[in-house]
This record gives sequence, structure tokens and C-alpha cells, in this order.
Amino acid sequence: MDRLVLFMQKVVKTDTCWNWIGAQSGSGYGQFWDGERNIPAHHFLLVMKPQDEQQACHKCDNKLCVNPDHIFIGTRSDNEQDKVAKGRHNTAPGAYAMLAVRNQHGNRNPQSKLTDEQVAEIKTTPRVRGSGRQLAAKFNVTEACISAIRQGVNRA
Repeated sequence: MDRLVLFMQKVVKTDTCWNWIGAQSGSGYGQFWDGERNIPAHHFLLVMKPQDEQQACHKCDNKLCVNPDHIFIGTRSDNEQDKVAKGRHNTAPGAYAMLAVRNQHGNRNPQSKLTDEQVAEIKTTPRVRGSGRQLAAKFNVTEACISAIRQGVNRA
């Protein structure tokens, strides 16, 4: 069966948007198998596809819309400016302060499970069989967390 026919079987047209009812990505955008790979569904009907640093942006702000008249090609900056112009950006008081706290580690982050001293202890404890499990139990975190700290991936 023709891919266009398969595609259109997963579209419900309204007076404005063409809503995708097929598979979705974790971020809520439609996904379609184009015969080689999964692509964002809102890319499929476009004559000009996004290249390199470009994005397919929604004029209608509907992630599931695949109507080519509702999609424009732009940069990430264009997409962000469109979001701000439409008032969809995060203007909540403290949004930037929350990000600043989230980027802090150890004692500087009130949401951190481990202190700087505990992380230092994890890093200096010899890696012998069972030590990761023991440290995880001692500090009430997962063994994966202990492993990530030891590898320098997670600063807790």
C-alpha cells in the first residue's frame, strides 16, 4: 500500500488542523514510519524538509497537527521567538531560580539526596565486590547512583 495512503489513514481532518492519531513520541509529537525510519509525522507531507539546523515549527501550536499549511521551516531561535510572541514561554515567577537550584550539586541543592562529604566518601571507598551495594544501602540510593558517582557521571 502507498505510504501516503497509510499516512492519511492516521489523520483526522478538522476545520483547521489535521490531527495525527498514530504513534507518538515521548514528547507528544506524531511519529510515522516512512519506509526507512521513524520520522516526525508533521514532516512527512512537507515539500521542503527541515535541513541541518532547521526545525518544522507549528503555526497552530498543536503537536499532533500534520496540516502542511500549519507548518513552517525555521531555526530553533525562530521557534523560540514564535513561542514568546504567542505567550507560551515559561514566565512563572522563580522559573529561572528553580533552574539555578537544579543545576547545583550536593550541599548547594536542597533537593540533593547526598551531601558533598557523602559523595567524597563514595568516590574514595575502594571498589571491591559488594561495596556499591553496601554504599547504596548506607546512603539510601540505588547502586546505579553509586556507579554514576564513581564514574563522574552524576555528582548527586
